[in-house]
Amino acid sequence: MRNKRPYAQLSPDDVVTAAMAVADRGTPLTMSAVADYLGVATMTLYHYVKSKKDLQAMMNDQIMAEFLVDGSLPAAWPDALRAVARQTRAVLNRHPWAVTGMTSDGLSVHAIRRLEQSLAATATLPLPAPRRLAVIATMTDFVSGFVLKTDLEPGPPARPPEEATRFVATQLATGDYPNLTTLADDLPGLLAVLADVPPADVRFEQALTHLITGIAAELP
Repeated sequence: MRNKRPYAQLSPDDVVTAAMAVADRGTPLTMSAVADYLGVATMTLYHYVKSKKDLQAMMNDQIMAEFLVDGSLPAAWPDALRAVARQTRAVLNRHPWAVTGMTSDGLSVHAIRRLEQSLAATATLPLPAPRRLAVIATMTDFVSGFVLKTDLEPGPPARPPEEATRFVATQLATGDYPNLTTLADDLPGLLAVLADVPPADVRFEQALTHLITGIAAELP
């Protein structure tokens, strides 16, 4: 534990920053863990936050603040949505706990600002407000799912090439996988196709383009 320091040297922002640092490193969020990070007694924190629930609400508001894209959004809605999606992904990668651990009810200053910016990103979409809100929700779900499944999930251990070749060859020999066999004319070629997975950044941009294309296809 760090040396204790007087609580007068702290501010509410210091407590929130410390709490987010504790959560970012995967440590269970407790008031004692935050106090230990700051080098103060646990009871000192209650000079700045009423409870752990209030601290979590402040953390959620900070995440919403980081979600905001700096400056003006691009004028075209596809580019604006891309900017929002990329910013959201970057923030969730910095704060992995926020993917599934946020408990915000949307009643915070930056949550409202986040919604306002998202609506601005879809302002030129010729859709009624409920459909624009659905587009925003879909984009948020996509980014959260991509981060959770692709960015944060550890990949499976690779099998030795010889073992992988034998396994795939045995399965293809059954004749039960006609679509799989059409990917390449030979087994080495098929294995090369299966192994040629684009980097996560490329896959994110590809999926984002597919999603935006789908939204555009629904427009009148």
